[in-house]
Amino acid sequence: MRVERNVLEIQQLNQAVDYAKRKFSQQKDKYIDSRELWEPRLTQNLSGPCWLAEVESEWRTILENQLKGYFPRYSKLDMMWYVWQKGSGINWHTDYPHKFTASLYLTDSNRDDGGTLIWQESDDYSIRGFMPKKNCMSINVKNEYHMVTPVGQSSEKNRYSIQIFGQF
Repeated sequence: MRVERNVLEIQQLNQAVDYAKRKFSQQKDKYIDSRELWEPRLTQNLSGPCWLAEVESEWRTILENQLKGYFPRYSKLDMMWYVWQKGSGINWHTDYPHKFTASLYLTDSNRDDGGTLIWQESDDYSIRGFMPKKNCMSINVKNEYHMVTPVGQSSEKNRYSIQIFGQF
């Protein structure tokens, strides 16, 4: 796993954040509850949903043009908007069969909010963590085990991200 900083131009980042917030506040029938899509073990003992929606082609083109230099070669990218609610997270898993995955963080989190990315290094099995920061991107090219800690019940804000799945 590696983390890259300042990956989007500020104007694109701010537009993406505004778009995601509008999308998920106005189109409640257009997103998917993670508990309905993911395997049950991934949300076991978690109390809140992560809302998911496919990234539209216009946004996919903008994001791919700005981010493709960070990724290994791929044949196709799939992208999803994620909104992490209070109590949401995801338990330990890999992203097999994807060639790589990335999380583009659109908003900041702090230690008290939860939502920390934790992973196990594939070479020495050590456990690492990253507190999501706006305009940073974690990239998993080694299919490492990882999880997201639950967003705290006292968190005053949702956490917004874009998940990117690189195909062979």
